[in-house]
Amino acid sequence: MNPIVALRAAGSDVPVSGDGTCETFDVTQAAGWGMSIVEAMAATSAADTSFAVRSYLASDRYFAAAVEPSTDARAERGAVLRLGPSALDDGDREDVDDLATILWWSLKNRDFDPLVPELLAVDPDVDGDGQVDLASHDCLLWTEVNHRTGYRVTKDGPFTHAGFQLGRLAAVSGGLEFE
Repeated sequence: MNPIVALRAAGSDVPVSGDGTCETFDVTQAAGWGMSIVEAMAATSAADTSFAVRSYLASDRYFAAAVEPSTDARAERGAVLRLGPSALDDGDREDVDDLATILWWSLKNRDFDPLVPELLAVDPDVDGDGQVDLASHDCLLWTEVNHRTGYRVTKDGPFTHAGFQLGRLAAVSGGLEFE
């Protein structure tokens, strides 16, 4: 048996002694509602690498555990579907047989201009009127009113693009990642 020289769990590198074949460690992972996935990897001094993947469900409420089989707990109809990475993205945009290509085809010629508001940003705008707020300064014989230091950003023409690009789409813990 070779000693463990590298250990990674739940996305974090775990310090190891480098001379043991068994390591004790404690790693915390923040879980959202639903299924979370924990991945672990250990490597030995002989460059042997082992991987482990486990999943768990997080909820604010759970059903009571069954202690015996129940016909009421049986699903009358259902399907099991196991998809590989190519179902998300096979890298080929010409044949529409993966989620990335469907997304690309649906967005590539879309007109995004109606989605971009005329007023993009204003600060400071405490009163919400879309204008940079005013400041009053009492002088000896009059009151001076000026705009505060800030900015107002507006759209000055239609929002156009030269085409939607989708580099890749991949499943990651907690969702999808794309570029």
